[in-house]
Amino acid sequence: VTDKLGLAIEGIYKTIKFPEVWKPSLYMYLSLALSIRNHEGKFYWYTNPNAGPAFSNEFVGIIYAIGATTSILGVLIYHRTLKDYPFRAILFLV
Repeated sequence: VTDKLGLAIEGIYKTIKFPEVWKPSLYMYLSLALSIRNHEGKFYWYTNPNAGPAFSNEFVGIIYAIGATTSILGVLIYHRTLKDYPFRAILFLV
């Protein structure tokens, strides 16, 4: 078991040394670590009867669920029909 673990760690180390691997990994880590999260503040504003529109908690949850569902639908549409088109043609189609 320790031999297999040692081989796996060695393989990971060799893979991480490639710039094609560590540069995108570093970018993804930094972009997630340094991004500002304002989800809680927006939720408070959405449900605040004095300063915001005073939506119910359930309504805000439904809106977030619809957004997540349409995001998944967009990914499926892209992978089924649009992946063979160049991005420039897709962007200027709109």
